[in-house]
Amino acid sequence: GHEHKVMGTVTTAASDHVTVKDRDGKDVTVKVTKAKKIKAKAAIKVEQIEAGTRVVITAVEQKDESMTAKLIQVGVAPAAAK
Repeated sequence: GHEHKVMGTVTTAASDHVTVKDRDGKDVTVKVTKAKKIKAKAAIKVEQIEAGTRVVITAVEQKDESMTAKLIQVGVAPAAAK
């Protein structure tokens, strides 16, 4: 399959997938395997990415049209409410 860039805001993150609300307001779920890399200021696991965090995911489309993450670039988490 070929690569796609998924950009948006995390709605849920678990050890096996990340769901992102993209710029068009659609929810996109990307599978996560051990082969992925995460670029973030501090080393974190996928399930530690907070809802509301901006991400860019480079994902490879599979034959069943699902996508598997190759690289997850983690942006800034939302500021905590004061």
